[in-house]
Amino acid sequence: MSHVVGSSSLKCTVLERLSLLGADRRTEILPVAAVGEGLMRGVVVPSLRQLAEEGLVQLEGGRVRMIPVHEKPFEPLAPSWIALQLLHKGYSAPVLYWDCLTSTQRMARRLADRGAPHGTIVVAGEQTEGRGRRGNRWCSPRRGGLYLTVVLRQGDSGALMPLLNLAAGLAVRESLQEESGISLALKWPNDVLYNGRKLCGILSEARTAGSTVQYLLLGIGVNTGPLAVFEGIPKQGALPAASLDELNTASLCRERIVVHLLCSLLQYLERQQQEGGREQLLETFARHCCSVGQRLRVRSASETFEAWGAGIGPDGSLLVDRNGETLVLRSEEVFQIREAPAIQSGT
Repeated sequence: MSHVVGSSSLKCTVLERLSLLGADRRTEILPVAAVGEGLMRGVVVPSLRQLAEEGLVQLEGGRVRMIPVHEKPFEPLAPSWIALQLLHKGYSAPVLYWDCLTSTQRMARRLADRGAPHGTIVVAGEQTEGRGRRGNRWCSPRRGGLYLTVVLRQGDSGALMPLLNLAAGLAVRESLQEESGISLALKWPNDVLYNGRKLCGILSEARTAGSTVQYLLLGIGVNTGPLAVFEGIPKQGALPAASLDELNTASLCRERIVVHLLCSLLQYLERQQQEGGREQLLETFARHCCSVGQRLRVRSASETFEAWGAGIGPDGSLLVDRNGETLVLRSEEVFQIREAPAIQSGT
């Protein structure tokens, strides 16, 4: 396990002070003494040094300049900037970044077992044992993507579980579209696609004690780096990979993606517990889901067959029509048959 860089209230305070003093303007260089005015002596310089490690500031003697987040080095991620933006949007969440982990899910589970609060974000620059659904390996090379896990403890966590993958898919789609400007689709239950290729995978897990769900872990892997970094690595899943890097997204900022993603996710989960919220979430997911309204190949544990994607069930399941019979899919794999002509439900 590598060195960890985490957000803290003190670093967020210093970062906010820099912004208020105008240090976020490219040409503005401030004396360190001005930044520390009104703060405890002996804490400002160490905080500035830590912010410099995150790539957010430059220290030159007794002066400091703030670096815009979209201009900072790719590594490491800047958890303090993420945490500050989340605070501005009403969410207080620890953000922890490691250069390399075996798995963000594994680390998040360890932290959650020790009491990590709702919304805690664990991010890694590389995973050596990343995994997806069905225990499949999730390829996570350095500079290849954004790999993170969110700890969720909101209200009745068990009530959130059935639609968690759908809410996560919508949140990821929104955040990536906001950052890149490209049009993306959802594949039931938990993939985000670009032109039929897999851009993002999602894995949700629950920690239970008897019949009680103690917390949920939501793992997200987004391909953001050059596809060349995946060369020589065994293919993951049935779909070819896509990456934001190949889509001419020069202004790509992983920090902004994390902020938008978490805010959108928490909003979807909050709405889900409100009257009519579940129905709205299901309708929105179905509207953007390429598994609905298409001819599909379905693979279960016992057989493979073709069916028509008819809709999304009230529990987040996929409803398909097989020769006039409606089937409810909850754990099967589905693939769109692009070359097949469309068929009408019930025929």
